[in-house]
Amino acid sequence: VFAVAMLSIVVVQALFVRAFATEGRYPFEPETAIAVSGFCVAGFLLSRGLPQGKHLRAMFAAYGALSLATIAAPGPLGGNVGRLLLLLGTPLLLIPLSARGFRPRMVAIPLIVTALAWQAMPAITGWRTASAAEAADQSFWDPVVAFLDEHHDQNYRVEVVATADNWEAYHLARRGVPLARGWFRQDDFPVNKALYDDLTPARYRSWLRQLGVRYVFLPDDPLDPSARREAEIIRAGAGLDVAARVGPWTIYELRRPTPIATPQEGVDVVSIGADAITLRVRRPGRYRLRIRYTPYWQVTEGAACVAPHGAWGTEVRARRPGIVRVEFSVRLGTVVGAVLGGRHDCAASRPSTPQGERTARSAVKATIPTSAVTVARRARRGEDSWIQVAAGHASGNAIRPRRASDVATPLAKGRASTSPE
Repeated sequence: VFAVAMLSIVVVQALFVRAFATEGRYPFEPETAIAVSGFCVAGFLLSRGLPQGKHLRAMFAAYGALSLATIAAPGPLGGNVGRLLLLLGTPLLLIPLSARGFRPRMVAIPLIVTALAWQAMPAITGWRTASAAEAADQSFWDPVVAFLDEHHDQNYRVEVVATADNWEAYHLARRGVPLARGWFRQDDFPVNKALYDDLTPARYRSWLRQLGVRYVFLPDDPLDPSARREAEIIRAGAGLDVAARVGPWTIYELRRPTPIATPQEGVDVVSIGADAITLRVRRPGRYRLRIRYTPYWQVTEGAACVAPHGAWGTEVRARRPGIVRVEFSVRLGTVVGAVLGGRHDCAASRPSTPQGERTARSAVKATIPTSAVTVARRARRGEDSWIQVAAGHASGNAIRPRRASDVATPLAKGRASTSPE
């Protein structure tokens, strides 16, 4: 029964991992890897020769194997493996040490002191940071909110150089401010990987444009470790202009920023939230969104579909101008499709077509000579081609274009101006 229960848990977990697959990973710091390895070796050796010691040895060996596997294959677990040592390191070592009467003393005492110090350091560091930080207070963020109320453009994200404990993900996110980063470390990869590598001013500006950022907010407050190099580059001059200095904040503006949705002349972002984005499309075409793609994106308004773009972005393919709303929607069908590796929205089905347009198209196809239909299809495989052919046929004009562009020129010109960036 126990084996069946464990197998069921593993299967369910595997299905969830498949359904909500991510390329995210959690950093595994070298000092954590060394501490976990030393802990496992010490526990394994101390358990040798003890009654019932094989169970302890199996536990320490399994923990060590998990750590090695996590190092060899980076993933969402990463340095979180060290949390067992962080929370239960000392009690687990006390089991074999007490069975041995805490002998030899020269081994027992250093092990206990080291384990206690390892467990206490994060608490001490956190207390010191919290005592010096002001980011937890709402008043600290009032200047940011006031500036955004006056200057923010929905077409761009905001980058806040991450504070200690990532308070921007609480105070600003709940106000609907579209942030470039959040608090969930795994989601920093692969999109924000540049911040963890050898960051340079050029790479930093490229990263800002990749995320559609215009304004960067640098606080005079303790920062997250992953943001310290970013702050150094900004202060040293990263090609950003100082837009304002308000209280503990220095606000920078990126020159020639890239908007979230491009090409900019064909689309605007009306609103963007945690689970939806609304666009105003000026003409049909393909538009790149600097938003992480997920198979759970669903078009709930407008004649469009969504597809992946590049390594992580999203593409909206609009069939006609108007409002297009894309929402994150988890349904049984999309979950099953994600597990089975189903196609994206644009490949699975074509965007909806108005009933009147479908009726007109069917009537035209039934009456237009085959040669004209073939020319229209070759000219441009889209609804507008059929409408142009239908207009010519209804007026009694002969449908014998000298070249394919005679039929599809208006559509071709419209598509050419909305090619993806």
